[in-house]
Amino acid sequence: MYLYKEFSIILSKFYKRYLRFEFYIESIINYLLLKLSGSNYKNRIIYQTDKKLLQKKINNNNKKRLALFVAFHDSRNIPKSNIEYINFLNNCNFDIVYIHNGILSKKVINNLTDIGCYLICRKNVGQDFGGWKDAFAVLKDFKINNILKWILICNDSNFCINSSESSFINILQESLEETNKYDFLSLNCNFESYLHYQSYFLCFSENVFNSKKFKRFWDNYIPLNNRYHSIEKGEKKLTQTVLNKFKPKV
Repeated sequence: MYLYKEFSIILSKFYKRYLRFEFYIESIINYLLLKLSGSNYKNRIIYQTDKKLLQKKINNNNKKRLALFVAFHDSRNIPKSNIEYINFLNNCNFDIVYIHNGILSKKVINNLTDIGCYLICRKNVGQDFGGWKDAFAVLKDFKINNILKWILICNDSNFCINSSESSFINILQESLEETNKYDFLSLNCNFESYLHYQSYFLCFSENVFNSKKFKRFWDNYIPLNNRYHSIEKGEKKLTQTVLNKFKPKV
């Protein structure tokens, strides 16, 4: 009985590794086919708001803070949590680039625009990290990152139920003002295997996002539709090659 149980555990682990490997190979093949078809950040964008609106928003923002919020949901509705999240970010003086991995209805586009979001709809290539990669390429193209003080990357995997939660807003606002103490802020870090900062809420100061290492990371990142790739070559590599060189606050 004991040997049977041990064998079952070994077989289960092998099967999981096989499925992960198969999934990884499939995502590489799909990406190579996209590259052969000429895929780049410009032709991955399905819809985009006029860049002059984003430039105007940032020029009028005294704090010069921008959030790159990646979402994936029904094209006909905005989750209430996302609306609360947007209000929360506005309460913390962030302008918002709302990056949706897929198409959105005209009604939803209008609703997001009405609540102050700059909108990018893109093909779902590379999941969240793919969305951030393309958003950074847009900022570089617009030369907007040159005037910003903070850039936040976040996504809708965080569930926001109270956009006016004063304690969290105060902690974040105070941390954003302490630019001499911290180079970046992280909501969570992970100690599995080794330390890495989790990507669903990472806020970078200009010291970080204007560094050559940071720009090189996003230029070189390969946007595979693979969660494990996003963790290993996204979160972990970003920590090892860039963030470990800067001062954090978790």
